[in-house]
Amino acid sequence: MDISYGDKGTNNEYIKITDIQGDMGENARLTLMLQPDGDVILTFYNTERGFIDSIEFCTSSGGGRDPRIASKLRELIRELADKDSWKEFKPLPPLQG
Repeated sequence: MDISYGDKGTNNEYIKITDIQGDMGENARLTLMLQPDGDVILTFYNTERGFIDSIEFCTSSGGGRDPRIASKLRELIRELADKDSWKEFKPLPPLQG
């Protein structure tokens, strides 16, 4: 996972977290981007085949028509970008079906 900032310290600052690898699928990757206006873009790609698809959650429409989605995605990106938060990371137990 790589974290980068663009236009840091300006009104156009954005956070981009790339190369997020899941637990399954060795070639599947996720990119999260928090744009200056609060919009969030999730991009899915494959290291062998390239771009797969992306989805954008806009601030103006609330994020998939549900403001909780965009809000939680923004929180997730900020948490991932805060390297100090990883010091206190504790895995969650599996969900009970």
